[in-house]
Amino acid sequence: MPPRLFLVRSPLLWRHSVVFCEAVAIYGIIVAMLLQQKIRMMTRPVYSPLDYRTGYMLFAAGLMCGLCNLASGVSVGVCGSATALGDSQNAKLFVKLLIVGVFATALGLFGVIVSIVLVAGESFGKIVKIVP
Repeated sequence: MPPRLFLVRSPLLWRHSVVFCEAVAIYGIIVAMLLQQKIRMMTRPVYSPLDYRTGYMLFAAGLMCGLCNLASGVSVGVCGSATALGDSQNAKLFVKLLIVGVFATALGLFGVIVSIVLVAGESFGKIVKIVP
């Protein structure tokens, strides 16, 4: 006798999970466009310490957004699985479990906010004036 497969079919749930994952992808695109606007060609042959700082800040902002969106995607998947199983057993739990999915998506938004804060005042080619 073949093993039985237990399938949960909930089209409403799939729509919400896809929307949550698309939001996380849009967060990454937003940060990528912000970081791209900060990069420009350097005309000086010698880089100042502020140029190195700006480069590391841009790298940290991209890494922060990427890791937060990765964690958000994994948590949306776990919450979506739990929501599917919980909804199949008790239909009253759907909205409560959906709110947990919204909180999982908020992890990506926090990564975007931190990335924007990291690159807010950074730019290449700053000239530091030393006041005696």
